[in-house]
Amino acid sequence: MKWRVQASSSEGKWRREVIGLLGLTACTGVLDAVSYLALDGVFTGNMTGNVLVVGFSLGGSQGSTLISGVTVLLTFVLGAFASGSALRAAKNAQRCAYRQLLLGGVLMAIAGVVMLMTTRSQYLDMAFAATLAVVMGVQGAAVRTLGNKNITTIVVTSTLVRLGAEGMAAVLRKPRDFAEQLGAVLAMGIGALVGAVSVQHILPGITVLITGLVYLFVTVFLKKVFILPKQTGGV
Repeated sequence: MKWRVQASSSEGKWRREVIGLLGLTACTGVLDAVSYLALDGVFTGNMTGNVLVVGFSLGGSQGSTLISGVTVLLTFVLGAFASGSALRAAKNAQRCAYRQLLLGGVLMAIAGVVMLMTTRSQYLDMAFAATLAVVMGVQGAAVRTLGNKNITTIVVTSTLVRLGAEGMAAVLRKPRDFAEQLGAVLAMGIGALVGAVSVQHILPGITVLITGLVYLFVTVFLKKVFILPKQTGGV
C-alpha cells in the first residue's frame, strides 16, 4: 500500500512540475513577443535570436539594433551568472531557486508598472528589455535545479532537435519525455501568439504587468516542487 501512495505522490509532483514549467515557458513567449515587437526588436529570452540581431547589425542590415542586442545578451548572462553563484552558495539550491523566481516575477511586474508611468523612448525601451533579460537569465539558471532537460523554459531549439531525432520511437519508449517536449514547443508558441496579439491592442506595460502577475502565480504553483516537505518517520 505504501508504494502506491509514493507512486501517486511522484505522479502528482511530475504533473505539477510540467504544468508549472510550461507556464513559465509561455510567459517567456509573451515577453519575447513584447520585447521584439515593442522594445527595439530584441528578445528577452531567446538569446539565439539576439546573437542573430547583433550579427545582422554588424552586417549593416536595416532595422537591427546593435547596442540593444549586445545589452540584452550581457544582462541575460549577468542574470544567469548571479543566479548560478547564489545557487552554488546556498545550502538548499531548490529553495533558493524558488525565491529567485519569486523575485523575478516581482521585478517583472514592477517593470510593467514603470513602463506605464513613463514616456516611451529608445533608451527606456532598452532598459526595460535589459531588465526582463535579467529575469529570464535568472529563470533559466533557476529551473536547472529541477533537472528537467525537456523544458528549459527559455529555448526550444534543442527540444525540436530531440523531437526530430528521436521521432515516433520516443512516443512509445518515453511518452513522458515526448509530452514534455511537445508541450514546451506549444507553450512557447502560444505565449508568443498571446504577446503578439496583446501589443496590438493594449499598452506593452499592461502586458508585462499581467505576465508578471501570472509568472508569480505559476511560481507559487511550483512551490511544492522546489520545496519538498520534510519526511517524517512513521508506520
